[in-house]
Amino acid sequence: MGETGELRFRRGEDGRTLDYEHFVDRGIVRNDYLGTLPSTLKNQDIRVEFTTAEGEAKAYLIRKYLDADIQKDIWDMLVVRDGELKTKIARIGTKGRNYAESQIIRSGNEASRSDSAGGATESASTPRGDNGT
Repeated sequence: MGETGELRFRRGEDGRTLDYEHFVDRGIVRNDYLGTLPSTLKNQDIRVEFTTAEGEAKAYLIRKYLDADIQKDIWDMLVVRDGELKTKIARIGTKGRNYAESQIIRSGNEASRSDSAGGATESASTPRGDNGT
């Protein structure tokens, strides 16, 4: 997200903002938990920020809720790219936890590449005690 803390909704091909309609037309789970979007945005339990290999700022904002009606955890995740909300995903129970974990782990594959063609050119220092001196 930008330094001002502003968040933009993504835009469709026609240039119009994709607002809540985007979040309710996909699946029942997304629709059922649409109301958690503001709380997840402001009070996330987990926040993973990184820079993609293309130089874009990307963040996963994750919050765990309890659905008292079904007595299961709900894992709510927002995906933000360069200050623009790309999507909101809600998953129930273990499936939700596993999905959140997989996205965090996969973020390492999306992050800027270290010391590789087309990636970052900075190398880490030699591990302590193995510097040949």
